[in-house]
Amino acid sequence: MAADRLKGALWGLFAGDALASPTHWYYGGERQVRGDYGPPISGYVQPKSTLMGSIMPKSNTDGAGRGSYNANRKTVIGDVINHGKKTYWDPSKSHHYHATLRAGEETLEASLVRVLLRTVATSGKVDADAFRDAYVQFMTTPGSHNDTYASTAHRMFFANMYHKKRPVKECPDNDAHNVDTIDGLVLPSAAAACAAYAGGPGAAGKAAARDAAVAIAATTRESRPLASVAAALGEAMHGAIHDVGSAASRADAMASALGMRVPRSPNMVS
Repeated sequence: MAADRLKGALWGLFAGDALASPTHWYYGGERQVRGDYGPPISGYVQPKSTLMGSIMPKSNTDGAGRGSYNANRKTVIGDVINHGKKTYWDPSKSHHYHATLRAGEETLEASLVRVLLRTVATSGKVDADAFRDAYVQFMTTPGSHNDTYASTAHRMFFANMYHKKRPVKECPDNDAHNVDTIDGLVLPSAAAACAAYAGGPGAAGKAAARDAAVAIAATTRESRPLASVAAALGEAMHGAIHDVGSAASRADAMASALGMRVPRSPNMVS
């Protein structure tokens, strides 16, 4: 059964990513979704080419956060990673973050989960060093993925590698705003699921899931808050893979580990 739960978690990640990408960074709710796509989305659809209010044209193509398009020089976006996609970051336009994806095609973050899974399949375990090497190779290879957007964490990593010539282990960074974010939990969740399955239902398996989540989180970004959340998520993922306790008890344990108040009354998690 643990194998089925692992498969379900991974398939669910990829399917959910492809289903959700057309509405990433939509803050207008159902009205905005219907305005762009008509009926509610019930299957894979291609993201719109443009998105009014997109911050991608305001984003720094050569590092963290918002900044210059850097039109007349080589930059991280377009030349080091996300090859050929810089034109979609043009500040005179307002492209969707995933404007170049086809219907059902995964985002960059889901593509990186595939990279991680290949290293797990090859080494038989979650190996942060192996993943880091594969990450750099994947991101710097033209045509390795088709997504338009890359988050601040990726842009900072490769700015440090390309411009500052840092060793890859020293490239994870933080701008104190855009790196301590929920997208940083995509890779750790997959790492924790794999390590939990391999480690078994006992305490050793829980520790392995926790450690794998923390180690993989640190390969692409430097974030103490993310490390804390990844550790708690790793333990919760171990329980989910091995059906230890209820979903509610796992959610409460994760909240408690993060110093959040756990409600006394029954919650709606099931």
